[in-house]
Amino acid sequence: MNDPLQNELRRLINQPISDCFVIGPDLLCVGLGPLRSFQHDEEGAIEVSQWYLHVHCGWRLRSAEQLMLGSYDIDSVLMSDAQILLSALVAQRPVITEFTVGEFGSISLKTDLGYTLDLFANSADDELWRLVYEHYQFVVTAELCSYTLDPVPNVEEEEGGA
Repeated sequence: MNDPLQNELRRLINQPISDCFVIGPDLLCVGLGPLRSFQHDEEGAIEVSQWYLHVHCGWRLRSAEQLMLGSYDIDSVLMSDAQILLSALVAQRPVITEFTVGEFGSISLKTDLGYTLDLFANSADDELWRLVYEHYQFVVTAELCSYTLDPVPNVEEEEGGA
């Protein structure tokens, strides 16, 4: 059987973690793949990752020795401290080497440096996480482990560009 979730996660094998940041307690963004230049309206040229994993569910980052940071820590840890830890992780350029899929859309992404990012379902109704690619999104919810391919508008095409 051809599982859409497995197929999407296979894209991430051998991809580096090239960006990682938190936006409040409810969103972790993990950039994966090579960086590329992007022309931002307000900031000019910026570097962005090929893919982004937007995590809306519970998550934890761990090494073989310890739990490093989790979604529930963001309320108690200063955002700047969490970002320092995530930036230090990105600076090491860990590469995704394997993944495991659990129940209800939960996944674990393992790296070559011994780090693991676990995403776990903590809501039956809401979006858990999504992979954002250049022109589409792969959305995962816990409800029947549904997967949705949502097209992402091409900004250049909408603005009449190339």
